[in-house]
Amino acid sequence: MMKHSTHILYPEGHCIVNMTLLFIAFLLSSTAHVAGGQMQHTDLPANEWKTREQDTSDTVDDGDVNPTGWVDGIHQIIDSLQQLNSTQALSKKQEMQIYTQIADKYHTIETDSSIAYRIKTITLARELNDFEELMKAYYSMAIDHIFKGNFDTAFDYLKQANDLALKHRNKEMEAAVLNSTGYAYMKQGKYNMAIDYYLKYLKMSENEGWTYNCIRALANLGEINRRLGNTEQSFQYLKQAEEINNQLYPVSSDWLMPHIYNEYAFNYLNLGDYDEALHHALKADSIVLPFGTINRCYTKGILASIYLHRNDYERALQNAQESFEQANILKAANLYINAGKILSDIYLAQKRYREAETEAIKAWQIDTTNIDESRALIHNIALANIYMGNKEKAAYYLNKYS
Repeated sequence: MMKHSTHILYPEGHCIVNMTLLFIAFLLSSTAHVAGGQMQHTDLPANEWKTREQDTSDTVDDGDVNPTGWVDGIHQIIDSLQQLNSTQALSKKQEMQIYTQIADKYHTIETDSSIAYRIKTITLARELNDFEELMKAYYSMAIDHIFKGNFDTAFDYLKQANDLALKHRNKEMEAAVLNSTGYAYMKQGKYNMAIDYYLKYLKMSENEGWTYNCIRALANLGEINRRLGNTEQSFQYLKQAEEINNQLYPVSSDWLMPHIYNEYAFNYLNLGDYDEALHHALKADSIVLPFGTINRCYTKGILASIYLHRNDYERALQNAQESFEQANILKAANLYINAGKILSDIYLAQKRYREAETEAIKAWQIDTTNIDESRALIHNIALANIYMGNKEKAAYYLNKYS
């Protein structure tokens, strides 16, 4: 029988007597980077390593999530940690832990800053021969680089994390690497390779009795089959994920459910069943969590697309703008592309062709290697130029990039 995998916390340091250092220990333990995470909207892949998709809060607010307030709160914690690091005499291990916590916090809002502090963690972890901290840092660096679209660098860090996991027999990290490798391949449009890694992740999770990870794997397989056009297979995976999740969590407040509902909505949207698409998108939107920016970004994008199909341009534009705001929190390439594509679609429908072209070009230039999104964006650029009478420019984009 499957069960939850054990959550692994970062080390909390040595016993400290000084009151100021006790406060450091409190901050480290209260913002501990817990094993789990993930990726998609899926969004973030991982085993039980928390990444962008999960903040460290344990409470769920019944009201609307305030992205600005949430980001401000993250910055306050970062400022406190930086002040402690600059004003106290710390051991190298304590300093490494603070760098880790700062990187973890930036991991949710500023990728470049997260990478900068993660490098500091890696340097000290190597010096202290702390393989566990080093392994986690390599893995987190990989996730950051996936979000930046630096896939070669991401794969290099995933390999280093996996090498340490194999050497020290850490199966949870092995599983996390499998899932995140699948996610990276999916973002590159290499769907068959992604499926291979997702299936390996699912098999390993089943063998280890990690129910939560199985739900994530099934949801990811549902997503990638949807992207491949295998709608029936996608529905089968999503149904399995939903059934297991509902047994585990009778109240649908878990962060995986918005991903599952989003995928249902995507499928129904592709089938032209806008009522069912709206039903599931609104279910995803109704699950208010103090984390889950990636899922919210996709949910708002789906709602925008549905309202666009219903010619409700006001609601479509409102949700598209909210999707862009969510993308702006993480500043992740794939989220910007998704939000930009939807904005371009709306402007095309409104015959605002110059704006449609501008949004499509901006989104396309973020990551021209993203096959699915790039193809759709080139279509928008060409279509906008055709309507504006720029047929040669339209032909140029279609011939060179489609």
